[in-house]
Amino acid sequence: KSFRPTSNQRLGGTRHQGGMQCTICLGEDGEVFQKGCCCRGDAGAIHPGCLIELAVHKSAMSNDWRDWTQCGVCKNRYMGEVALQLAHARVARANLLPPTDIERIDAKMCLSVALDNDGKYAEALALDEEVLAARTELFGADEPSTLAAAHNLGYAYCRVGRYSDAERTQLKVVEAYTMQNGPRHQDTLLARNALAGTYDSLGQYAKAAEIQAEVWAIRKADFGEDNQHTQISANDLAYSYHWMGEYERAAELLQRTIVVSNRVNGPSHTESLTTQANLAKALYFMGKYTEAQEIIDRVVEARTATSPEHPSTINGVMCAGTVHRLAGRPTKAVEMQGRAVMLAERVLGSDHPRTLVHLKELAVTRVELGLHAEAEADLRRAVAKQAEIEGDEHPNTLTTRAALGHLLAELGKVDEAVTLLRTTVGGHERVLGKDHPVTLGAICKLAGALRGVGEHAEATRLLRSTTPAMSACLGSTHPETLAAVALLAATLCDVSEYEPAAENAAAALRGLQASLGVDHPKTLEAARVSGRVAALRADFTEAIRVLKDTVGKLRDVRGCDHVETLAAATSLGEALRDGDKKDEAVKVLTDAKDRLCTTVGPAHPVAVAAQTALEACDGGAAPMPTVDS
Repeated sequence: KSFRPTSNQRLGGTRHQGGMQCTICLGEDGEVFQKGCCCRGDAGAIHPGCLIELAVHKSAMSNDWRDWTQCGVCKNRYMGEVALQLAHARVARANLLPPTDIERIDAKMCLSVALDNDGKYAEALALDEEVLAARTELFGADEPSTLAAAHNLGYAYCRVGRYSDAERTQLKVVEAYTMQNGPRHQDTLLARNALAGTYDSLGQYAKAAEIQAEVWAIRKADFGEDNQHTQISANDLAYSYHWMGEYERAAELLQRTIVVSNRVNGPSHTESLTTQANLAKALYFMGKYTEAQEIIDRVVEARTATSPEHPSTINGVMCAGTVHRLAGRPTKAVEMQGRAVMLAERVLGSDHPRTLVHLKELAVTRVELGLHAEAEADLRRAVAKQAEIEGDEHPNTLTTRAALGHLLAELGKVDEAVTLLRTTVGGHERVLGKDHPVTLGAICKLAGALRGVGEHAEATRLLRSTTPAMSACLGSTHPETLAAVALLAATLCDVSEYEPAAENAAAALRGLQASLGVDHPKTLEAARVSGRVAALRADFTEAIRVLKDTVGKLRDVRGCDHVETLAAATSLGEALRDGDKKDEAVKVLTDAKDRLCTTVGPAHPVAVAAQTALEACDGGAAPMPTVDS
């Protein structure tokens, strides 16, 4: 859940390298910053010290807190380093006042917002708790400023992963605001949107979408589509649609919102970037990897230029890495995702829910590169912490558990994998529903593991029902749908249904070649299945042609020692053996067996298959020289 938009999330406050003068003192000496508001070029350049002096002077005359947070020219909030320096300066001045002076509390609230915008969530939370306690003591629990402080605290709880505390706090705030102001008041709408965001974090997406749709409709009617809060509501609603598996609906709403945001705020404004990032994620879930890559790369470049270590920037880097992986570029993906995890651990902490999601994504990419030991350790750590922090049936926990189960099946630990995946599928069905794309993906992983323990009939039954459901919710040409069709073809071979297996394998291969290209790992897996089907139908010439081409491409894409490469080599060896080319078969199978024993161990299902195929060759039990890489 990389890009949940928020009403107070902004970027800015960047240093200028030189050549610009402060708009207050007109000097160029010292560090000149961009204010982070909507002023551009020379109009936005200042010395932070000059801006602090101006804020002190203006606030002394007007007693208006906005002098510390809002640009007097464009009327937008200061952001980034400038906002932090102003907030710290305001707190330092307020600390000279008597302990009961309200300015001391207001200054801390201002600093909390600046810290949250800068990704310093734990520091912001500590201040929010202090502010709420002070306001409650001075004014009572239902006074408007106390409710505002409670609203901020609920949001801060959500930021640090304390979702139950967030929900409890926000429900009280929504109830109080509704009684005092009515259901259409801006404060009530803000509180309801924050509560919906917490439901998103709890995985209760339908509940969140119901609230967000109501808030968006009210804001459109009362304030119009150009209003910033209306745009945020649309973004939040699209986010919930996305996690409900309604990707096209989410993308349509986000594209509409981008047009409005670009016109009103400009394409580089943080709200515009957040909407673009959300659109990129929806597109890659729809299988439109090229479009997603172009958008997310622009977002990462813009955010890195302003705030390279902000959590939103880290999310963008991780998202870009995931798109690279899905597009078949795992080496580039693991480099970007490794950087994102390192930054998240430093900025958010190693046990933060967002860091753990990043760690899971990195582990999945490591699996694609054959780095199984590192991936298994990361996934076991992530799922244990997620279960402890977010609960056993939180979508994040379930998704990581599914990834771990899939890896265990690949490593030949099939009994543990099946047990884990059965539990995971049950959890997904209860939390997300039986037809949610994430649930269907977990069922495919379970079917793959069931094949490993010889439960071919159950695997076939699951996939016969799952592939039409995936086609209905994702579309028949979506890469995940086509990958499921290829897996169904493989299971049909297991139960000797060769004709429907051939039809499904051919359809999957055609579709994946068209959508992902001939060298993508998903396409090559479908090609391996297609070659195996041809061999089982005794078309050995075609099988050997397809499998030789597939093995060669997998060596280039995955490497010679990757399990997928060696599985394809084993299928090739079997086709060569059955096609009466036993000498060549022995060489191919011996090389595959030796490599598999070294990389995953002799008990791995693919290693066992290679050894069994080798023993079936006349004289094949004797050691043979390995094939040159």
